[in-house]
Amino acid sequence: SEVSAAGEWVELHNGSEQAVELGGWSLTDSAANPVPYGIESLTIPADGYLVLQPEATFGVAAGGETLYLHDENGMLRDVFDTGVLLDGQTSGRTPDEPAVSRVFFREATPGSGNSRSYTLGRASAPIFSEQALYHREAFFLTISTTDPTATIHYTLDGSEPT
Repeated sequence: SEVSAAGEWVELHNGSEQAVELGGWSLTDSAANPVPYGIESLTIPADGYLVLQPEATFGVAAGGETLYLHDENGMLRDVFDTGVLLDGQTSGRTPDEPAVSRVFFREATPGSGNSRSYTLGRASAPIFSEQALYHREAFFLTISTTDPTATIHYTLDGSEPT
């Protein structure tokens, strides 16, 4: 499964060995006041994909939101928190990280398996010990972060850190 805010589409993946009929199912972005996007009589084949392009009454917010998928009886079948989506980025799930509920992709793959290239999230902005743009003399600079698990990479020539 994968979600795009820029292209306004939601991909559903049927990971089972049998086709799933979605007639009467609905997708909504509000648990408290659902205004569902009704899914027409569509079928997702076994291990297949279906791309939904919701109408004006429903969309994926780039600022992040939670999506709820209900079956024809109103039973909640899936919940997905999209996270904040940057331009050109999608979020979804991957079999590589079954314990992780969301990853971010740089390459959108609507209608097919998700890219194997993804990130688990984004780091918070680094904290610089000096804020002034210009200095008359040499100075020491400390770069830190509030995330104790983060590793900071930097270069002195403006090239991409490795």
